[in-house]
Order: sequence, then C-alpha cells, then structure tokens
Amino acid sequence: MRIISADRRIKMLVLVMLDTASIVGALFLAMLLRLEKFTFISKTHFWIALALYIPVMLFSLERLNVYKSVLRYMPIKSFLDIFVASLITAFTLMIISIFWELSIPRSIPFIFIILSFMIIAGSRLTLQGFLVIGSQGSEKESIIYGAGESGRQLLDDINSNKQFKVICFIDDNIIIQNSRINGLSVVSFEKAKSIIESRDIQTVFLAMPSVLVSQRQIVLKKLAEIPIEVRTLPSLSDLIEGKVELSGLKKVSVED
Repeated sequence: MRIISADRRIKMLVLVMLDTASIVGALFLAMLLRLEKFTFISKTHFWIALALYIPVMLFSLERLNVYKSVLRYMPIKSFLDIFVASLITAFTLMIISIFWELSIPRSIPFIFIILSFMIIAGSRLTLQGFLVIGSQGSEKESIIYGAGESGRQLLDDINSNKQFKVICFIDDNIIIQNSRINGLSVVSFEKAKSIIESRDIQTVFLAMPSVLVSQRQIVLKKLAEIPIEVRTLPSLSDLIEGKVELSGLKKVSVED
C-alpha cells in the first residue's frame, strides 16, 4: 500500500481530507436525524454552519496534537482528544449560532458530538487495520538509541528477527557521532529527528539499560517531542544473563 511508505506530510494531508469529509458527513447526518428530511440542504444557515464547523474542528484536532500521533500506534489519549475536539467544536458553534441567530436546532451540536467522534475515531481504527495488514511481511525501518554494547547486541537480535530494519544509531556521545558501527551511522538526536521525519520512522529502540533514571527521563522527554513509538530493553540484569530478545522489549512513555 502506497500510503504506508508515504511521507508524513502526505499522510497528514490524507487525514485532514478524511476528517473534513467526516465532519461534513456528521453534520449532514445530525440534521437528517433531527429533521427527518433533506429540506435543510436549501437553507443558507446550514451552509454557514458547515463552513464554520470544518475549520473549528480541524483546528481543535491540530491543537490537541491528534495529527502528531503515529497512526499505527495511536494511544487511547488520541481518541479522547478527538472527543474533546468534537465538544469544543459543538459548543463553539452553539454560541456562534445564538449570537448570529442561525436557524440551527439546538440539539444539533449534541448529536454532532456523538456522530463526529464515532466517524473520525472509526476512520482511525479502520486505517490502523489497513496499515497493520499492509505492513505484514515487510521490515519496518527503525532506529536504536544507544550505540554501546547493549545497542550492538540488540542490533544483532533485530537483524535475526527480520521484523525491523535498523537504519542508524542515535548517541549523545559526540566522540562517536558521525562514526559507523556494524555498517550503520551514529548520529546526534537532532540529525535523527530529520531522518525520522523524512523517512517516516515508526519505532525507536532505547538501548540504555545502565543509565541513571534521570538521564533516561531526559532522553524520553526528547523522544516525546516526536510522534514515534519507543521500546526499551527490560533491564541490565537481563542483558548480563544474555536475555536480550526482541520479544522482551516493552513500550514506554515519558512517565515511566
């Protein structure tokens, strides 16, 4: 599927277009359910309301960072943000309708909240399913954060697994930056950000099991700025015992 390998900006444009169609559909359905006839289509006030709903909803989704979420790994918070965006849109337009005296039934915003959330969240879940199916059997490009011994061991395990394809290492040690390890470049975090953006990298493996908790939190906060899934090695003891396996990696967040 072409959309899987598309540039992140193209994917965002596709989502914006899909959300626009969803907003239009939600308002049409809300009016039809409330009035039980299509006479509203000929009313100027309906088209004014629609012209207002679309930018307010899209702006709310953007400000709530819904478009920054990695579609394949969308957290529950992203779906809650979609619902919040529906609330903001509905109540903003309710106030505007009152001041502009638009002849829109007062129940429409409440119906719109439910329908817009169901349609937009449903479209995200559908796309997630297509992405999972379309990516089966293909190696996903990824990056390892940490070019030490743990990172090298992890690289060997990933290469044997064939589920992911590591394209480079990230390391904060300027001494080894711009060098190569096992044929892969070691880059700074800032350079890695541009690589992640241009190649639409979905996963970063955190191979820093021996660092202090405070250092780990700094790294996680930096990674939190990027819409990407972060996985980390279980523990240093597991590494010592030779238990570095891809299946043992777990997803983490900045709160961990």
